[in-house]
Amino acid sequence: MTRRRLSFLTPLALLGLLVGLADLSHGSTGEDEDYYMQELLTREQYNQVQMLEKPVASIPDRHEHQGQNPAKKVPKGKEEGSRQTDQTTADAKSECPPMGLETLKIDDFQLHASSTKRYGLGAHRGRLNIQGSELSGWSLGRWSNDGIDIHHNFPDLNSILWEAEAKKWIPRKMFNHHVPIPEWYQSKNASVAVETRALIAWMEKMPFVLGSNLQGGELVVTFPYDKTRSQGVTREQTPTPDDHVFRWLAFSYASTHRLMTDANRRVCHTEDFAKEDGTINGASWHTAAGSMNDFSYLHTNCFELSMYVGCDKFPHESELPEEWENNRESLLVFMEQVHRGIKGVVRDLQGRGIANAVISVEGISHDVRTAADGDYWRLLNPGEYRVTARAEGYSLVSKKCEVGYEMGATRCDFKIGRTNLSRIKEIMEKFNKQPIRLPARPLQARRSRERHILIISSEIKTTVVTVVIVMIIVPVILAIFSSSSIEQH
Repeated sequence: MTRRRLSFLTPLALLGLLVGLADLSHGSTGEDEDYYMQELLTREQYNQVQMLEKPVASIPDRHEHQGQNPAKKVPKGKEEGSRQTDQTTADAKSECPPMGLETLKIDDFQLHASSTKRYGLGAHRGRLNIQGSELSGWSLGRWSNDGIDIHHNFPDLNSILWEAEAKKWIPRKMFNHHVPIPEWYQSKNASVAVETRALIAWMEKMPFVLGSNLQGGELVVTFPYDKTRSQGVTREQTPTPDDHVFRWLAFSYASTHRLMTDANRRVCHTEDFAKEDGTINGASWHTAAGSMNDFSYLHTNCFELSMYVGCDKFPHESELPEEWENNRESLLVFMEQVHRGIKGVVRDLQGRGIANAVISVEGISHDVRTAADGDYWRLLNPGEYRVTARAEGYSLVSKKCEVGYEMGATRCDFKIGRTNLSRIKEIMEKFNKQPIRLPARPLQARRSRERHILIISSEIKTTVVTVVIVMIIVPVILAIFSSSSIEQH
């Protein structure tokens, strides 16, 4: 019996495999360099929920007696109702593209958009995160099972940067970018959710450039900073050095959304963000320390924003096709913005990529760094910029890079050479000859002794000269006096 079942299921499995391969071959991308590659990552929980929602009827064995395990009959009314429900669900899914947005059962939806052929290489890519749980209430939309608000569970790097700026440590003691995570946050006893640690590890591994987190409950796009700079102030305009870029990114989403900038739409709650073009600085709305947007900007190269895509925080499944249509164009337009600005590779004189090189733009006090292969991506609005590339042990190089209005980042490559000091150190280390480094205090003591010896020698010289002068002048004076006395007599 078991062998017969296997022989019956094997052709079905092969047929399913062939259909899957056909879909993959049909959806393969071309040879173009500039294309979008989308990857949908879901957990087994999503598949399990789908299976629970749509149970597959068991196939009875043909050779089993009909009296054994009889099939349960469904009343006619319920059968017609279930058919209508299935038909409605099928129509909804045919209207809504299979992007994972047609159901609320996905708890960790991730969408990647990349313009590189090999996923995982290069810095020009974006990230979209959908946050929330369908079982949570209004105030629990972003909270984990441990009762932690994931969106505001990141380390507060704003205070660290602003304190360093007040003490004038930048750039002498600290960089204005890639602010390190404090040690207390990395300890096991810190109140950090497992999901937050996983997100940080993922963000540090992948050199993201543009990102967003999708939320519900409002129609507005917020951009960093999310924390007010003045202590004790709940609302205050707190712009980043890239405020002009963030405002354009936020406007690119809100202006193409079907409702965000519509002056005739109903207000979700009390504030009408349509008057603000559907965008607002996060700190001027409400202050929040340790947000994911601020962390992405200060710890990585990623420019991240929050999209509140609908008034209803947890819309019904039947409303999702309309919600998808409201946000579809704005999602695509936002992902296209990753191709604005400058891009390039920083190489040495031998043509090898230099990792961790710093890319600075004159007039913007926020730098970015190159990825492992020396490539970088810097979001900028149209204009002419003075860009500088520097790396430890290398000479800095500057050049002008112009960003146009057309889509597509401007290529701005750098080739930098080693400094003389780094070459000397490299040669000495190669031949096991370390440079002599005297301690600071003995060196200062030696210099003070040398100065003391010089002072003593100068005093001795003065004394000798004085004695010589006296020995010469005194006899002359005596001779003059003696001659004058003789003449008087």
